[in-house]
Amino acid sequence: ALLVSLAFYGWAAWRLAQGYEAWLRERRRQVAPARRLRWLVAALALLVMARAGYTLFELTVRPLDYFDLFAFYVMLGALGTWLGIESWRATLVPAPPLQPAEDPAPRWLAAIEAEALWCDPALTADGLARKLGTNRAYLSQALAPHGGFAGVIGGARARAVARWIEAGRGEDLLSLALEAGFGSKASFNRAFQDALGTSPSAYRASHRPAKAMLRE
Repeated sequence: ALLVSLAFYGWAAWRLAQGYEAWLRERRRQVAPARRLRWLVAALALLVMARAGYTLFELTVRPLDYFDLFAFYVMLGALGTWLGIESWRATLVPAPPLQPAEDPAPRWLAAIEAEALWCDPALTADGLARKLGTNRAYLSQALAPHGGFAGVIGGARARAVARWIEAGRGEDLLSLALEAGFGSKASFNRAFQDALGTSPSAYRASHRPAKAMLRE
């Protein structure tokens, strides 16, 4: 059971380290942290091999006592100490700042529009970060030049309402605002004014169907 658990842990850790390295490369960051993890997994593999050797000896020659396994326990302790030191060192290294060359904002803004992530009225910054595969800190940093989370989502919702008005939907403006995810008329009016430079009622008035204008 010990060998199987160690082997499975090593395999899972190796896959996670590879995924972490790919994530770092995609964002043009240093891959040293991922490589340190892979060295740790390699050391774990050596530990598993050593334990397998002890087990084979015990099955074919004679039972082993604590003193026979002392070297294995030393290796296990050294591996745990190394892991602890590396984890401690990692907490002291600040996250590198987001560089312009790796700015993910255009990709995230396109995903918000293409996947209509704005339509969820309960959407939060944390929830949007999870949908985009990042964390709130990076999301806030990337969206700050574009109006922040509230500005981006409010603008996307306002533009959706504008498209519905242009398409000739006849519902009242508040119903369209609630469908787009706004929580109140005030927030809708404010976001619409910021995004399109006019009020929702004025925008609807300027996009009335030709037949309605003739009737008037």
